[in-house]
Amino acid sequence: MESEELLHLSFNQDTTLLTTGSHHGFKVYRLNPFNLINQEDKGNFKIVEMYESSQLLILVGAGEQPAFSPRRLTIWNIAERVPICETAFPDTVLSVKMNRVRIVSVIIDAIYIFNTTTMKTQNTIRTVENPKGIVALSPTHSDCFLLYPASENKGHVQVYDCFSMQHRTIIEAHNSLLAFIAISYQGHLCATSSIKGTMIRVFSLPEGNKLFTFKRGLTQAEIYNIMFSYDAKFLLACSSTGTIHIYDIRNDRISQEVGWGNSIKQSFMSAASYLLPENYRDTFETSKSFVTARTHFNKKYISAIVGKDNNLKIIAVSFSAEYLVFGFNSENGGEAVVEMHGSLNKIVQTQIKASEEGKV
Repeated sequence: MESEELLHLSFNQDTTLLTTGSHHGFKVYRLNPFNLINQEDKGNFKIVEMYESSQLLILVGAGEQPAFSPRRLTIWNIAERVPICETAFPDTVLSVKMNRVRIVSVIIDAIYIFNTTTMKTQNTIRTVENPKGIVALSPTHSDCFLLYPASENKGHVQVYDCFSMQHRTIIEAHNSLLAFIAISYQGHLCATSSIKGTMIRVFSLPEGNKLFTFKRGLTQAEIYNIMFSYDAKFLLACSSTGTIHIYDIRNDRISQEVGWGNSIKQSFMSAASYLLPENYRDTFETSKSFVTARTHFNKKYISAIVGKDNNLKIIAVSFSAEYLVFGFNSENGGEAVVEMHGSLNKIVQTQIKASEEGKV
C-alpha cells in the first residue's frame, strides 16, 4: 500500500484513539501502542471524529463523490458498519465536535448545536466568519462550554454554555486573529493561540481569567494543534517549525502564579503591564516550555500527550501517515527522546496480512 496524503487526523477526547480520513475511507487506531482497530475502505472523508471509545463516529465527506458531500454530517455505527442518521447543512461543514450530550457542527458563519441522543437541533448561533472552523467543546458533559471566535479582527473567544444556551463571557486572548482553541478534559481550562503563533495563553473557565502566557518562540509560526494532557497537568503545542512544546501547568505551579504568596510579583507584573507598550507586556509573564520534542516531518502534523501518571509519551502523526513516539521526563523536563517511528500504512498492512493469513 503506497503512502497517501491524509485528509483528516484527530485524537479522541481522552487521547486513547486516533482517527484518519482519506480519499479511500477512514481508519481508527488505538494508541500506546499503535494498533489498527477499525477501517472502511470506501468513500472519502475530510472529518472523522469519535467520542472517547464509543461505537460512534461522525463523518463528513470530502466531496469527491456526490454520496460524500461536505455539507452532510453522518453518524456512523462502527459495530454495525451502518449510518445511524444524517443531517444536511446549507454550507460546507468545517469542523465537528461532540460529547455525551451535545454535537456541534460549524459552517463559515454559524454553529449548530444538537442533542447527541436525538440529533434534534437545540440552537443555531450566528457567528463572525470562521473559515477555518475554529471551535472547542468541553469533552465532558458536566460543564458543557462551547468556545469559538468572537471578533473579525482580534483574537477574542466567546464562551457559550450549551446547557443554558447562554453566552457567558468573552475572553480577550490575543490582538491577532485566533488560530486554535483547546479545552481541558475536565472543562475548567482553555488554551489559545493566534495566527502569529508566538504565544500560548491559558485561561480559567467559565470566568476567562488568564493563568499563564507561554512563549513558543520569537519567530512567527503556524500552530497545528494545542492539547491538554488527560489530567490537565501539561499543555502541548506543535507548529510548522517542527518542534513540539510541552508546558507545565500542574496545580502547584498555578498556585505559584496566581496565589496570594506571589502578590508582590503579581503587583509588579501588573504595574509593568500598565506602563509598557502592549507588545512588551508578555515579557514579565511568560514561561518557557518544560519539554521540547523535534520532528522531521515535511508535512503538517498533529501531536498529543498519551498515557497517565509517570508513563507519559508524546505521539506525533503527520498527514503523510508518518508517526513518532517520544519519551520524556515528566518531573525534570528537558529534551524528549524518540523511542519509535514508522508509518501508519505499515501498521495497516501488518494487520491486514495477519487477518488474511488466518483465513481457511
